[in-house]
Amino acid sequence: MLQIFDKNATKKPTNLSINSDLLSKARKQKINLSATLEHALENELRKTERENWLKDNKDAIDSLNKLAEQNGLFSDKYRNFLLIGQAPWLNTCSKTTTEDKIKPQYIG
Repeated sequence: MLQIFDKNATKKPTNLSINSDLLSKARKQKINLSATLEHALENELRKTERENWLKDNKDAIDSLNKLAEQNGLFSDKYRNFLLIGQAPWLNTCSKTTTEDKIKPQYIG
């Protein structure tokens, strides 16, 4: 997994306010608060960075998806999907046209 922060950076003391009951129960269970917070912050940072990347690249992603819809993918000729009409157990579909029979269909 891609490292999103320097795990070897020095630790910095920080003051936090936390629910006293939650803190008490965590201490009774001997939960490492620093490690738990770092893990939670890393997960939240990954989530927000992913959301930001998707938002920043939405136009490009939409354009590529549209291009693939219109023209197919370069790898389409190498895919080994079953085509409608080639597998008897898939013939439960309603009538298909010639166009449907040549279009790859996902099974599942």
